[in-house]
Amino acid sequence: LGLLARRRILSAAWLRRGLPYLLKVAGPACIAALVWHSGYFVLFVLVSTVPFNRVASLAGLTAGLRIESILFLPGMAFHATAAVLVGNCLGAGRREEAMRVSWTLIKSAVAVMSLAGLAMWPFRPERAAFLSEDALTPSYIVSYLAWNLASTPFSIASTVLGGVMVGAGATRYNLLTFGSTFWGLRIPLGWWLGHVLWQDASGVFCAMLVSQIVQSLAMCRVLQSRRWLNFAMRSHRRGES
Repeated sequence: LGLLARRRILSAAWLRRGLPYLLKVAGPACIAALVWHSGYFVLFVLVSTVPFNRVASLAGLTAGLRIESILFLPGMAFHATAAVLVGNCLGAGRREEAMRVSWTLIKSAVAVMSLAGLAMWPFRPERAAFLSEDALTPSYIVSYLAWNLASTPFSIASTVLGGVMVGAGATRYNLLTFGSTFWGLRIPLGWWLGHVLWQDASGVFCAMLVSQIVQSLAMCRVLQSRRWLNFAMRSHRRGES
């Protein structure tokens, strides 16, 4: 502490106002991350317990996620950009600019990532064959990629919208929307399609697409409601509304 200037140490006045706000933002964000990752754990269980071809199904999911993670690296950059720009706008009290920035980023991200998904689509079998020489696994990699590349516009829209809510401090909307669509829709629908109706991992992959569509539409509804604009901490009281 002796190496820090006194002016760089947070004051008691800032802590009284800033710390409760920080906890209000960080709390739902932490819970949302826990809900999301625990949901993926259950999703792995669903895929690994389908009636047929369990090992190949699980291997296909794992390999498909690996390919998808490379595709969505730019998506996380859009997420971080949205958080920074929207937070800056709202901190300065520029609510309308925050809305414009949000929609611009969403449209740009959807356009860029959809083109990337289309470019990858014809090469699904080649990528699957490169990752596995097993007789069955490549077919499940292709199936996973088909369903999830089809969901690219919705997935990236949700990703950017999540960043918007982080920048606005409205992380409770991420928790409520992502949590409810994952646990309330993706997992039950994945179980029904994958274990009852189709009895195949493709049913779980289909449920991922459906939940992404619903999730993105719900987040767009939240954005349009404008209630999230009221969660930001302003830099001065005049900017508050």
